[in-house]
Amino acid sequence: MRFQEELESYAKQVEEFQNYGDIEELTKYLKRAQTLDAKLQAASDKADKFNKEEEMFEWEVTNYPLRKQVSDFSVVSGLKLLFSLPNSIFSIKL
Repeated sequence: MRFQEELESYAKQVEEFQNYGDIEELTKYLKRAQTLDAKLQAASDKADKFNKEEEMFEWEVTNYPLRKQVSDFSVVSGLKLLFSLPNSIFSIKL
């Protein structure tokens, strides 16, 4: 899978958190958030590596717009989003 496709896949997974709302599935949501968080960190590291290689060759550094979008996600922010959604059964303030 190309890196851009990876980022698109992660962005889609981040968006899916907005649809979570079953209290019985909270443990599953947490595991998914932790797994996704690890993948996002690996993607960020990969982008840094690509950019360093581009700089070494004095090439234009690639900007990954989705990188910023998905890198803002973390387990904590994902769970805060989940709990703050107005139509979520988790609607409480953290």
